[in-house]
Amino acid sequence: MVVDWGQGFEKMSSCMWGFVGLSKLRRNSRINIGGVNDLQPGVHAVVESSKHVENPTNTELITEIGINVGGFSDGFVSKLVLHLAPVEASVAPAIMVPNIGEKNNRGSQKVGTGI
Repeated sequence: MVVDWGQGFEKMSSCMWGFVGLSKLRRNSRINIGGVNDLQPGVHAVVESSKHVENPTNTELITEIGINVGGFSDGFVSKLVLHLAPVEASVAPAIMVPNIGEKNNRGSQKVGTGI
């Protein structure tokens, strides 16, 4: 999915892992977690943190992005960096294709967004 992170940030493709229902959370919770400050009640998508890559191999339909990771063990990703995105921030669908053969195991992905 493509997430619009709001004013001062750019729209970025992110791999979605699922949803978290926080409807019973009180307003102005002052909870800061998963990239969201002052977490509000509602439904949030759990998404991987992504970034632009240097020298991407982009085409008209495909954009290469990097995945922020928290750590590696034995050359493989062992910790992911996940964020919470309000479902209203989802502005477009995206298809994530793992970059098979990447030496760091999920260090980058190909994204087809159509936007």
